[in-house]
Amino acid sequence: DKIKKLRGRNERNIKILWAITNDFQFKIEKDILKNCKRINNVDLMIRNHPNSHVKSNDIKEFLINTNYSFSKNSLLKKDISESDIIICAYSSTVSFDAIMLRKKVILTCDIGYRNMVVSGSDFEYCSNSKELECIIKNYEDNIWNKKQDAKQSINKLKLKDAFNEKNWMDFI
Repeated sequence: DKIKKLRGRNERNIKILWAITNDFQFKIEKDILKNCKRINNVDLMIRNHPNSHVKSNDIKEFLINTNYSFSKNSLLKKDISESDIIICAYSSTVSFDAIMLRKKVILTCDIGYRNMVVSGSDFEYCSNSKELECIIKNYEDNIWNKKQDAKQSINKLKLKDAFNEKNWMDFI
Protein backbone atom coordinates (compact mmCIF):
# COMPACT_ATOMS: atom_id res chain seq x y z
CA ASP A 1 0.00 0.00 0.00
CA LYS A 2 1.38 3.39 -1.07
CA ILE A 3 0.52 5.10 2.22
CA LYS A 4 2.26 2.48 4.37
CA LYS A 5 5.42 2.67 2.26
CA LEU A 6 5.52 6.44 2.33
CA ARG A 7 4.47 6.82 5.95
CA GLY A 8 7.38 7.75 8.17
CA ARG A 9 8.20 6.06 11.46
CA ASN A 10 6.86 9.01 13.42
CA GLU A 11 3.46 8.91 11.74
CA ARG A 12 0.56 7.60 13.77
CA ASN A 13 -2.37 5.47 12.74
CA ILE A 14 -5.64 7.15 11.95
CA LYS A 15 -7.80 7.32 15.06
CA ILE A 16 -11.41 6.29 14.58
CA LEU A 17 -14.13 6.74 17.18
CA TRP A 18 -16.92 4.20 16.84
CA ALA A 19 -19.95 5.56 18.70
CA ILE A 20 -22.36 2.68 19.23
CA THR A 21 -26.01 3.62 19.72
CA ASN A 22 -28.26 0.56 19.88
CA ASP A 23 -28.40 -3.17 19.21
CA PHE A 24 -30.11 -2.88 15.81
CA GLN A 25 -27.56 -0.40 14.50
CA PHE A 26 -24.72 -2.37 16.09
CA LYS A 27 -25.56 -5.36 13.88
CA ILE A 28 -25.26 -3.19 10.76
CA GLU A 29 -22.00 -1.61 11.94
CA LYS A 30 -20.57 -4.97 13.01
CA ASP A 31 -21.12 -6.38 9.51
CA ILE A 32 -19.42 -3.34 7.99
CA LEU A 33 -16.44 -3.34 10.37
CA LYS A 34 -15.74 -7.06 10.59
CA ASN A 35 -15.20 -7.33 6.83
CA CYS A 36 -13.17 -4.12 6.48
CA LYS A 37 -9.50 -4.96 5.93
CA ARG A 38 -8.31 -1.42 6.66
CA ILE A 39 -9.78 -1.47 10.16
CA ASN A 40 -6.69 -3.45 11.24
CA ASN A 41 -4.47 -0.46 10.37
CA VAL A 42 -6.24 2.13 12.52
CA ASP A 43 -6.60 2.86 16.21
CA LEU A 44 -10.24 2.16 16.96
CA MET A 45 -11.77 3.68 20.06
CA ILE A 46 -15.20 2.39 21.01
CA ARG A 47 -17.73 4.47 22.86
CA ASN A 48 -20.90 2.69 23.84
CA HIS A 49 -24.14 4.57 24.30
CA PRO A 50 -24.45 5.93 27.87
CA ASN A 51 -27.28 3.44 28.45
CA SER A 52 -24.99 0.58 27.27
CA HIS A 53 -27.45 -0.89 24.82
CA VAL A 54 -24.75 -3.26 23.52
CA LYS A 55 -22.76 -5.55 25.81
CA SER A 56 -18.97 -5.19 25.78
CA ASN A 57 -18.50 -8.92 25.14
CA ASP A 58 -20.64 -8.69 21.99
CA ILE A 59 -18.38 -5.92 20.75
CA LYS A 60 -15.11 -7.64 21.67
CA GLU A 61 -15.94 -10.99 20.07
CA PHE A 62 -15.40 -9.86 16.47
CA LEU A 63 -12.51 -7.42 17.03
CA ILE A 64 -9.88 -10.08 17.75
CA ASN A 65 -7.16 -8.82 15.36
CA THR A 66 -8.00 -5.14 15.71
CA ASN A 67 -6.20 -2.44 17.67
CA TYR A 68 -9.12 -1.18 19.76
CA SER A 69 -9.86 0.30 23.14
CA PHE A 70 -12.97 1.30 25.02
CA SER A 71 -13.35 4.97 25.85
CA LYS A 72 -12.64 5.91 29.43
CA ASN A 73 -13.60 9.54 28.91
CA SER A 74 -16.74 10.84 30.51
CA LEU A 75 -17.07 13.61 27.93
CA LEU A 76 -18.02 12.77 24.36
CA LYS A 77 -16.31 15.98 23.21
CA LYS A 78 -12.94 14.64 24.41
CA ASP A 79 -13.35 11.38 22.46
CA ILE A 80 -14.34 13.25 19.32
CA SER A 81 -11.46 15.72 19.70
CA GLU A 82 -8.94 12.88 19.98
CA SER A 83 -10.24 11.17 16.82
CA ASP A 84 -9.75 11.76 13.11
CA ILE A 85 -12.89 9.98 11.91
CA ILE A 86 -16.18 9.32 13.67
CA ILE A 87 -18.29 6.29 12.79
CA CYS A 88 -21.86 6.41 14.06
CA ALA A 89 -25.43 5.57 13.16
CA TYR A 90 -27.19 7.68 10.54
CA SER A 91 -29.56 8.90 13.26
CA SER A 92 -26.99 9.60 15.98
CA THR A 93 -26.62 13.08 17.42
CA VAL A 94 -22.91 12.28 17.81
CA SER A 95 -22.59 13.22 14.14
CA PHE A 96 -23.60 16.82 14.86
CA ASP A 97 -21.11 17.11 17.73
CA ALA A 98 -18.40 15.75 15.42
CA ILE A 99 -19.23 18.19 12.63
CA MET A 100 -19.05 21.10 15.08
CA LEU A 101 -15.56 19.87 16.01
CA ARG A 102 -14.64 19.65 12.29
CA LYS A 103 -14.27 15.87 12.14
CA LYS A 104 -14.87 13.47 9.28
CA VAL A 105 -18.16 11.65 9.92
CA ILE A 106 -19.17 8.28 8.52
CA LEU A 107 -22.86 7.52 8.95
CA THR A 108 -23.61 3.80 8.90
CA CYS A 109 -26.96 2.62 7.62
CA ASP A 110 -28.77 0.08 5.53
CA ILE A 111 -28.70 1.03 1.88
CA GLY A 112 -32.38 2.05 2.04
CA TYR A 113 -31.78 4.80 4.61
CA ARG A 114 -29.17 6.76 2.65
CA ASN A 115 -29.74 10.50 2.48
CA MET A 116 -33.02 10.29 4.36
CA VAL A 117 -31.89 12.06 7.51
CA VAL A 118 -29.08 14.45 6.60
CA SER A 119 -27.07 15.23 3.57
CA GLY A 120 -24.10 17.38 2.76
CA SER A 121 -20.39 17.20 2.17
CA ASP A 122 -19.61 16.81 5.88
CA PHE A 123 -21.15 13.34 6.04
CA GLU A 124 -20.36 10.13 4.20
CA TYR A 125 -22.81 7.26 4.18
CA CYS A 126 -21.53 3.73 4.54
CA SER A 127 -23.51 0.53 4.07
CA ASN A 128 -20.76 -2.04 3.50
CA SER A 129 -17.11 -2.80 4.20
CA LYS A 130 -15.90 -1.84 0.71
CA GLU A 131 -17.34 1.64 1.14
CA LEU A 132 -15.65 1.95 4.54
CA GLU A 133 -12.31 0.82 3.10
CA CYS A 134 -12.64 3.39 0.33
CA ILE A 135 -13.49 6.22 2.76
CA ILE A 136 -10.53 5.37 5.03
CA LYS A 137 -8.16 5.09 2.03
CA ASN A 138 -9.34 8.43 0.64
CA TYR A 139 -8.83 10.01 4.07
CA GLU A 140 -5.28 8.59 4.27
CA ASP A 141 -4.50 9.76 0.73
CA ASN A 142 -5.86 13.22 1.50
CA ILE A 143 -3.68 13.53 4.63
CA TRP A 144 -0.61 12.35 2.72
CA ASN A 145 -1.26 14.77 -0.15
CA LYS A 146 -1.71 17.69 2.26
CA LYS A 147 1.60 16.82 3.95
CA GLN A 148 3.37 16.66 0.58
CA ASP A 149 1.88 20.03 -0.42
CA ALA A 150 3.05 21.52 2.89
CA LYS A 151 6.58 20.15 2.40
CA GLN A 152 6.72 21.63 -1.11
CA SER A 153 5.54 25.00 0.19
CA ILE A 154 8.18 24.98 2.95
CA ASN A 155 10.91 24.08 0.47
CA LYS A 156 9.84 26.94 -1.84
CA LEU A 157 9.90 29.36 1.10
CA LYS A 158 13.40 28.21 2.06
CA LEU A 159 14.61 29.23 -1.42
CA LYS A 160 13.40 32.79 -1.05
CA ASP A 161 15.96 35.28 0.23
CA ALA A 162 13.64 36.64 2.89
CA PHE A 163 13.37 33.21 4.49
CA ASN A 164 16.91 32.05 3.82
CA GLU A 165 18.69 31.04 7.04
CA LYS A 166 21.93 32.79 6.04
CA ASN A 167 20.10 36.07 5.47
CA TRP A 168 18.42 35.79 8.87
CA MET A 169 21.77 35.16 10.55
CA ASP A 170 23.19 38.25 8.83
CA PHE A 171 20.17 40.23 9.95
CA ILE A 172 20.59 39.16 13.57
